[in-house]
Amino acid sequence: MYEIWAVRPIGKNEAFAMKWLPAGNKHTRQAANELKHEYTVGKSLEHKSIIKTLDFGTATAARRSMRAGLDVAGTVRPRSGGEAIIAAPIAGRVLRMASTATVGAQVPAGTVLAELLPNSTQASDRPRLDVELTEARARLGLAQAEKARAERLVASGAVPGRRLQEATVAESTAHARVAAAEARLGQLDMMRTGRGEGNAEGRFQVRASITGVITEVLATNGSAVEQGVPVFRMVALDAVHVVAHVPESEVPRLSASVDATARVPGSDADIALGQPISRGRLLDPASRTLPLVFRLARPTAQIAIGQRVTVRLLTGAREERVAVPVSALVDDGGRQVVFVQASGESFERRPVTPGPRDAGFVAVDGVTAGDRVVVRGAPLVRLASLSTQVPAHGHVH
Repeated sequence: MYEIWAVRPIGKNEAFAMKWLPAGNKHTRQAANELKHEYTVGKSLEHKSIIKTLDFGTATAARRSMRAGLDVAGTVRPRSGGEAIIAAPIAGRVLRMASTATVGAQVPAGTVLAELLPNSTQASDRPRLDVELTEARARLGLAQAEKARAERLVASGAVPGRRLQEATVAESTAHARVAAAEARLGQLDMMRTGRGEGNAEGRFQVRASITGVITEVLATNGSAVEQGVPVFRMVALDAVHVVAHVPESEVPRLSASVDATARVPGSDADIALGQPISRGRLLDPASRTLPLVFRLARPTAQIAIGQRVTVRLLTGAREERVAVPVSALVDDGGRQVVFVQASGESFERRPVTPGPRDAGFVAVDGVTAGDRVVVRGAPLVRLASLSTQVPAHGHVH
């Protein structure tokens, strides 16, 4: 059995219709499902001829264990030691960025994020490098000739075998000098032309120093970097700090033992923070607030570094109070009221004195345990109670 109420905003002639099912067993499940369907369809339509459908619901006031608290602004920050700046170990060119080296990627400590080709230290001395390479090749030729001569002499018994060993070592050393000279010249050419990757032994790797999330990437493939310049920034997410900013005027309310919860924007879920790990002793000169730091282990995906949250500091002792959902409170001309369902078709306006808030509920004086109060659509009920052009109660439809 539906009820249709005619309502209008205060001071306006625009009228609205409110359709709802009163609490109780007077209606069938089919009627409830039909009204839910109308609400789902109607709330998505925008037309002057469409009757707006509004959400409505009631809840029972009950005695709850409540604790006085204080709501303050908070900020999510990295834990101590949970932020890392990963710098270039040497000046050079970025050869390759790893596929996982993107903002938001979660990587374990030790992961290779990039490879660098170091700059040549003889960028302006190409002639000297050419001379060094020529000399090294000439020495290699002499060493090879000396080794061949030693092999003939040893074979004829003219000299001991040690002579051949010394010639072999000299040849190996000459080979190494040629390879080093060619590598220095090749490195200079790669730096000059921007082409080539060199061999793996000549590259430097940039690795993640902590397990966490990459928050900033400051280089790209092919970019030049200087030694010590940041290439990546990372934060650890195994635990974070939630900093509550307590206004100067509220500092005296803080007790020796303070529990806290946090709530992120757009969510009704309270996140337990426990006891603070540190209490500030110096007020912020700009905001005139005192920091209270809490450690949150294993934060969910809802928590982001730098995020603003609401921190509720539970400062008082627990006590049994009659409480209603916070959404039941309506500001009526500067006074807090709730609407109690007196019967299926009528509601009673009750002025209340709000008390402590805890876990989405507020303690109130003026309501009895067991009363059903409007928790969704209460402002619309208030408009209907103030209207002088419509009946005080809805009519059965």
